[in-house]
Amino acid sequence: MASTYPTSLDNFTNPTVSDYLNSTTVPHATQHSDLNDAVENLQAKVGIDSSADTDSIDYKVTDAASRITTLEAGATANAVVAYADLSARTAANPSPSEGDVSWQEDTNRFDIYNGTAWAEVGATRGVLDYASATATTAYTAGTPLSVLTVTATIEAGRVYRLGGKVCAQASSNNTGLKTLYVSASGMTTVQLAGYTLASGTNLPFYLNGETVRTATQIGVTSGSASTTFTLYLRDQNNNGGLNTNPDAIVGANTFPQEFWIEDIGAA
Repeated sequence: MASTYPTSLDNFTNPTVSDYLNSTTVPHATQHSDLNDAVENLQAKVGIDSSADTDSIDYKVTDAASRITTLEAGATANAVVAYADLSARTAANPSPSEGDVSWQEDTNRFDIYNGTAWAEVGATRGVLDYASATATTAYTAGTPLSVLTVTATIEAGRVYRLGGKVCAQASSNNTGLKTLYVSASGMTTVQLAGYTLASGTNLPFYLNGETVRTATQIGVTSGSASTTFTLYLRDQNNNGGLNTNPDAIVGANTFPQEFWIEDIGAA
């Protein structure tokens, strides 16, 4: 039988001591020919050194070794390095390269250097601080009313959402624009919501809004900083000035005053 390798394994008939060289049952010449074919097929399958035959074992092994070397080089270059804290990372890697990855043991977080700054890898961190109140507060004439404050550690390279809700009640015939806004040191004042109140007596109004700010917009361009945010209610009349008639914050449990800040991910 002719060699069928490598499509299938050969099953040659072995001669016995009783088979002569001129045997018609197990022809000697045929056995040599079949064995030669099998060896040649085996050599083709294994391949010569630096074989260009993509089906040869030599080519596949060489290609796999090259790929492994490339993977190892990349893994070494971008290996995750653990540091005790931010100061330890800065001391050990003062000039990071894009793609560097670190693990901070004190905060349990992964960071990757994006070529400009370290940015955390992974999900959001959720609400950082929350405040609420239900007490009635009188409005000081001509002065924006500070409703609530929250404080959070703002980190460079992160994005934050600030939100507030206020239910208030206008004094008699106190018309004009009512606004809810947020202020913080280093950040431009941001209006969350506004409502224009028509003429009436003791009319209630409800303001609810959110704003998204990057750490840079909050005033933190590197490292981190503890920042206090204040939620204000502003009463502006139709002439553009502050009303002299005060409003009052309604203290109903169904409409509590709320203010929060949350981390929503890397910039």
